[in-house]
Amino acid sequence: MTSFDSIEALFSPPDPSVSQEGSVDPMGLLVIWQEHARRIFHRKLNSVATDARALVINVLHHSAVHAWLEAHPSHEGWEGRFDGYAGLLIWSEDLLAHAFLELEQTGKPVDSLGILGLSKLKGVLATQKGHELIPLMNRGVLKSQLALGYTGRYKAAMIEMGFFDVQFARSPENEAVWGEIEQLITTTTPFKRYRDAVLALLEVADPRKGQQYPDLPSDLREEHEQAVEAAFQTTSVPEAWRHVLRKQLGLEDGAAGGIAHQVRGLLDAGQPIDPQAVLQRAVGLVEPSEQQKLRDILWLEPVLAHVDWFFDHLLASNGKPVEDLAGPAQRVRKFIASQQGLGTSIHIPRLEQLWAMLTAPGTDRDWIEGFVQFHQKTMDERGGITWVSIGPGGLIKQQYMRAGAAQAEEGDLPWRRSYYVPSVESMMRVLR
Repeated sequence: MTSFDSIEALFSPPDPSVSQEGSVDPMGLLVIWQEHARRIFHRKLNSVATDARALVINVLHHSAVHAWLEAHPSHEGWEGRFDGYAGLLIWSEDLLAHAFLELEQTGKPVDSLGILGLSKLKGVLATQKGHELIPLMNRGVLKSQLALGYTGRYKAAMIEMGFFDVQFARSPENEAVWGEIEQLITTTTPFKRYRDAVLALLEVADPRKGQQYPDLPSDLREEHEQAVEAAFQTTSVPEAWRHVLRKQLGLEDGAAGGIAHQVRGLLDAGQPIDPQAVLQRAVGLVEPSEQQKLRDILWLEPVLAHVDWFFDHLLASNGKPVEDLAGPAQRVRKFIASQQGLGTSIHIPRLEQLWAMLTAPGTDRDWIEGFVQFHQKTMDERGGITWVSIGPGGLIKQQYMRAGAAQAEEGDLPWRRSYYVPSVESMMRVLR
């Protein structure tokens, strides 16, 4: 009979790359740095909503779906307006993937980079009899498409830009934003053609039955494919749209505008984009009230980098006594002492808890034990797995093996976080 003491040996150690949030954030630093970045970008940019063409596609889909629902207020077949709206967005996204696939297969010169669901659709069609198109929020080609497709990736950003609320409803303020956008659509012939082609295909969407793409009305399908080819042959965005999208993304003024200006200059000069250098130079380009947002990050990141650095040393010290970490601990404590207090202007409980742990008095061993306890509490709060602990005899105990080792860097530690600067770079490559 297998004992409970030995049963652990039957299972592989947890893989940090596929487990829980703590697998990439064992000290709970994510909420700290993201809050600082969001003060600058106001959730209009994030790490996944980085494709300007995809943003335009979203705008066109929302324009078509809203127009169709305004003309069909009974939303027959759906439980309510939101279900109809979400289902038709999924329908529009799946039709786009089908159109790109058709254009690829016929040798048309289209750039399919960043077309969400296209790879998955190819797999579905290769292994199944076909793909069933149903305009329901849980029936997209992508699993959890309402969260992972165009709509999901850009929904929070578009809410912040003033396009609609969480239910896709428009207030008078939202309509004012759409006024300028609809004028742009009307005057951009390829985009208007695509929006109208989507609108026409919404007429045959039915949530009560599935349909195969080849069985859709051939005239509507062919017009849609031709409109896709005309509008999205490349990933570029028409010049008339660039200023408007930069403005909607908040990249024309404030701290975000200063960052975008720096990024644009580096792109034009063909130079690499370093987040630390970009933020440092952007400080001098913005008004004092916005400068503080940048200064807060310039203070914060070296602190978080030291936390990461020491945690790496913990992971590299499996089986070693706590005393072996006295040198790295002293380096971190000396750096923290040099900061002369919590140097950020916003109240974040998690940061204040972290700072209290980092500045706690006591011996180096006391400090190391407090650091490990902070990590354990972080993981316990999430229901996650502790990465490292201090076992009997004061030996460091790693819960699973991890490749790599801590680096004993001299001088300033490198930044570990980019504060959405790469997202600005992705957008400005197209919108500059």
